[in-house]
Amino acid sequence: MRYLHRVAESERFIAKGIYRDYEGDILLPGQESWTRHRLAGGGALTRIDCDEGHRTVLAEVLTDEAGQIERLHIREWDTDSQASYHTLRADYIFFPDYVQVSRRLDDTETEHDEVHFPPHSIINLPFVLYASVKFKRMADDQDPSVTFLRPTWRGKKDQLVWISEDVPRPDMTYGGVGDLTPRYLKTPTVVYYATLDKFIGVDEHNIPLQLQNGDEITILTEYAHI
Repeated sequence: MRYLHRVAESERFIAKGIYRDYEGDILLPGQESWTRHRLAGGGALTRIDCDEGHRTVLAEVLTDEAGQIERLHIREWDTDSQASYHTLRADYIFFPDYVQVSRRLDDTETEHDEVHFPPHSIINLPFVLYASVKFKRMADDQDPSVTFLRPTWRGKKDQLVWISEDVPRPDMTYGGVGDLTPRYLKTPTVVYYATLDKFIGVDEHNIPLQLQNGDEITILTEYAHI
């Protein structure tokens, strides 16, 4: 696994895994590897390595002791000769009601922005590891809608953060117990969130174990958690 910064001696292991995509029985290219470590000063640091073929995304997510996201650091490389950029660096610093963003494409000047959002919004990171955040919050929250904040570092300068208000779907099932495909997982039953066309199963740590969208299935492999 590749990373932005090596694991420090003071960090303590929490969990790791690799997400792989299947279409039926066929393993698709690309994967999302990740590790999570507890920091000596409190909180945790999650490292993510996304292999998307010609594109590589490395990320670090810093959370406080309550699990709230404080910082997101992104580095991206694209070897496609037709790509609009080949290197990207983006940094997000989150506050209770706004986020500071900086981004640099190739050798251009660094762009800066400050985006305000409603208090108590949920940060919805675009990684498989965080796919259950939206479902779980909508299940736990009794409000008719929840505001989500999604970093979009590949967007235009004024579109580096996408804010949306999602209303729960009437066909969505929360918090049931479902059977996962046993050949993919050792755990036979987990908590699930499902709609008519999508399914996500999570464990007691809210880590996604299996996601299904039509014929495409994403499976967590090589998973370890203390």
